[in-house]
Amino acid sequence: MKKNMLSKTLVMSIIVLFVGICIQPTFAFNTNISLNENNTSDNDFFNKLIMPDSFHDVAIKNITSPSNPRNGFVKSKTFSPPLPELYIQPGTENIDVIVENNGTFPEFNLTCTAQIWDYEEHNGSLVYEDIITDIDLEEPLGGTELLNFDDFTFAWEGVYRLYLDLPLEIDDFPENNHEELIIGVDDGEPYSWIEEMDPPEPDGENGWYVSDIKITICAEDPEIAPGIPGSGIHGEDCITIIIDKDGDDVPVEYWAVDNVGNEETHHHFTVDMDQTPPTIDLTYEIVSGNPIQGWVLEFTATGSDVTSGIDHIEFYLNDVLQDTGPGPTYSWSFKYHGGMNIEIKIIVYDKAGNNATKIIENPKPTSYNYNNQNSLLKSQFHLMTNIKNNKSSQRGYE
Repeated sequence: MKKNMLSKTLVMSIIVLFVGICIQPTFAFNTNISLNENNTSDNDFFNKLIMPDSFHDVAIKNITSPSNPRNGFVKSKTFSPPLPELYIQPGTENIDVIVENNGTFPEFNLTCTAQIWDYEEHNGSLVYEDIITDIDLEEPLGGTELLNFDDFTFAWEGVYRLYLDLPLEIDDFPENNHEELIIGVDDGEPYSWIEEMDPPEPDGENGWYVSDIKITICAEDPEIAPGIPGSGIHGEDCITIIIDKDGDDVPVEYWAVDNVGNEETHHHFTVDMDQTPPTIDLTYEIVSGNPIQGWVLEFTATGSDVTSGIDHIEFYLNDVLQDTGPGPTYSWSFKYHGGMNIEIKIIVYDKAGNNATKIIENPKPTSYNYNNQNSLLKSQFHLMTNIKNNKSSQRGYE
């Protein structure tokens, strides 16, 4: 037995920091209260509320602790043991209650009892009891007082029942002299997994993705006892994320957090993504020949790609593959005779399979000079002469 202590202010804070991709699903509950004309006790209760001019009524107004800002109280007493109305982690909790004088008279020397019953480890046995005496509710019609009971350590995962009783023999409404709270203690980590990944495998070359990745991640919270759900995932049961940024070893991190703050071990993986085609720098010139025997033209292509890098370069003459070489720079030459209608196509591929193309039609020299020592003709073509296309695409030939 102990005397009532001065009221104290209790501040509870749960802070969870999320870095990366985090999943947070939750449960939703619905409580429907219906009034039936045949429910005599309910009708008598409401009749009492509107009939007397003076009456006695003390009540358990509110349980302020234990509490959890992530989920409110949910009345659901249809199972044995009932489903929890509040979830917390194991640990020591304050037992704090607000009592109220709803009547028209001051009430003195009241006694309030708090009891906790353990459904899991002790088969519904009483594991805690504390009594506060000499409670004075001197202010009628709404006067309140905060009662601070002894702390209790919820050591085991499972279901507990907190019962409070504030008896008054002359109470005209004894229905609200007592209250109970079913508490679920959740000590288990939630778990999450990748439900779907689209595309499921890299859709480019050499393990690279060349399109957005859509990832659906789901999570669950295990039961705290057979048939008794855990506190639930904080947020949605499943979320979908899109990865659309180029990069080598793009990090992805995800984990689940439940409604009491239990956090699973983080999952890590990386993806390689390159959705950007390479670029081409092209030069070409006459390296030998004469007007009678023809000119030897040399084409030099240099590819650039900032993510996956250049893989290889292909040269086509009139859509027929002539030569393939490694990047980033590769040269190809052929003998050209005037009067020929030709098309030169160069395709540069990066390591992800993206490509870029340039096409030159009927290249013609704009100037030439002879070297008297070896009669070698060198003539420089204009870089942009007869360039038909300068375009880029993803994977495959033009």
